[in-house]
Amino acid sequence: SYKNSVLTISESGSYILSGTLNGQLSISVAGEIDLIFNGATIKTSSTNALVVLKAYEMDTSSSMTPSTARKLDFSKAGVKIIIADGSTNTISGAKSSSYDGAIHTAVTILFTGETKGDGVLNVIGTSEGIEVERHLCVSGGVLNVAAQDDGINAKTDNVAVIFVKGG
Repeated sequence: SYKNSVLTISESGSYILSGTLNGQLSISVAGEIDLIFNGATIKTSSTNALVVLKAYEMDTSSSMTPSTARKLDFSKAGVKIIIADGSTNTISGAKSSSYDGAIHTAVTILFTGETKGDGVLNVIGTSEGIEVERHLCVSGGVLNVAAQDDGINAKTDNVAVIFVKGG
């Protein structure tokens, strides 16, 4: 649905994103979601550009260490951002009253590329670039993050993990 410059996805599935959204993309699904960025721009100067409020959460332990993080199968993340080969994409957002990141997610998120891995996702935040409450994994594609505060920020509660294993 689309209302007041907010595009809301409320059904699980795969979505190919292209073109420009001047506003916010909000995700609240019961299951898994794949967002395939293929020449997409999401931009707003007044709030977060991409917010994942709810999605399937992969099974993880309550206490995470680097060795246990290496054993996680991030392909089972409830939210996958897939950067299409040969594409350039941009997510540009601001701090809101609730969240700091241009991208904010309450669940585990995986950033990956397609076969060649040459697709680009630029994330620009006026506060944080990417803010995660659970885990974040980068396994492919080209991810450029520019922010006034933290480029990538995870909760500091001994639960959240940032894991880069490719890209």
